[in-house]
Amino acid sequence: KNVLKKSDYDYLEASLTDAVRNRLKEKFVYREIEKSEWQSVAKQNYVIEEDLYTFTAAMNLGINAQPDVAIFGGFFIESKRGSSQQEIRTRVRILDLNERKEIADFEMKSVVDASIFETVEKIADRIAKEAAAVLPGKEAWAKGEVADKTRPMNQISIRGGYSPLAFGEKDRRVGAGTQH
Repeated sequence: KNVLKKSDYDYLEASLTDAVRNRLKEKFVYREIEKSEWQSVAKQNYVIEEDLYTFTAAMNLGINAQPDVAIFGGFFIESKRGSSQQEIRTRVRILDLNERKEIADFEMKSVVDASIFETVEKIADRIAKEAAAVLPGKEAWAKGEVADKTRPMNQISIRGGYSPLAFGEKDRRVGAGTQH
């Protein structure tokens, strides 16, 4: 997410996301939740899209959308101290939603110049390296060395109440075929 919303750098949101997505597809076996699906879940649960770079928003969306892993973060562009050179600072976090814990939290920074897309690739490589802790690699998956940790989607709740009251002189009996 472009944290400071500098419109000159909006293109980096899509560039970073696409680079990470492509790198993960190269190395891991996983299914990505469609954007329209998670946006619908976010709207239903009042998770604001501009806050998705925060831990709270990502965890809440992850719990409700039910993926196994959430990768999120933000970047901002600022001037380097004592220089007119712009610098990109990126913070990325990865959550293992099955365990409800953070498995990676790192920051990277680089100058904003003609090599910005090399920086994007470095960030994607780092994310892929960190994501290896929770995403199954293609080779291990093909050999059957990876256990399926998909969360079960079945859940049952039973709720009831009983409040005995006797009105009048009649004796009331509660049984399988009676109503009160």
